Amino acid sequence: MRTVLSAALVVCMFALMSVLSVPAVSAEDNEVGPLICTIDIMIDKTVPPPHWVGTIDGDIVGTIELWPIPEESYNVGPGPNVRHYAENFVITTNAGDVIKGYESGVWTFSTLKFRSHGMVTDATGDFAYLVGYTTHQMGTTTAMAPKIWGEGTEMFTSP
Repeated sequence: MRTVLSAALVVCMFALMSVLSVPAVSAEDNEVGPLICTIDIMIDKTVPPPHWVGTIDGDIVGTIELWPIPEESYNVGPGPNVRHYAENFVITTNAGDVIKGYESGVWTFSTLKFRSHGMVTDATGDFAYLVGYTTHQMGTTTAMAPKIWGEGTEMFTSP
């Protein structure tokens, strides 16, 4: 009797172990996690058309240009204190792939911080899968002057 009970207990333990030790697998397990990059940008407001230019580094390496959309941008607050903006971006990787998109955000002049969100609308080569990905950008700038420098983080997340 004791042998039968022990054998049944061992069988139950093995059955339970096999169920608990199987890794959970889902359709999303093959998705790429967020791509995280740093950006260093500069705008020279004396050179037409004024737009941000700089470098992007991290999961994507290359250059970045951000083209403000004046008709979708405006200032609010006394002074004014806050700039709501929209811009198109173009990233050219060191390998020649191109990533394009749109972002809108807020730049607070009292803290010199910016934050925006958008979407990748076109991409080529190794980054073609980014079309439809959401973009998140945040960072800081120097004070308002003819030339303004900024640095921050650009993140790309799957939709």
